[in-house]
Amino acid sequence: MHHVKHKADGGPTSLTGCVLLCHFHHHVMIHRRGWTLVVNPDGTTTAWNKDRTKVLRSHGPPARAGPSAAG
Repeated sequence: MHHVKHKADGGPTSLTGCVLLCHFHHHVMIHRRGWTLVVNPDGTTTAWNKDRTKVLRSHGPPARAGPSAAG
């Protein structure tokens, strides 16, 4: 789990204040290589490297499951 705003800086431990990441993306990309990750209001994420020469954007969350058309 990664706190979008570092816990030491008052970041909340909540669904909106945290993102689940695998070990590589959390410890290597964010903490070792210094990438920044933000969660956008629509639930997507944006990440960039230290000098902002690379910016990555996620796709939106999957659609919610609903009743099937077959009924």
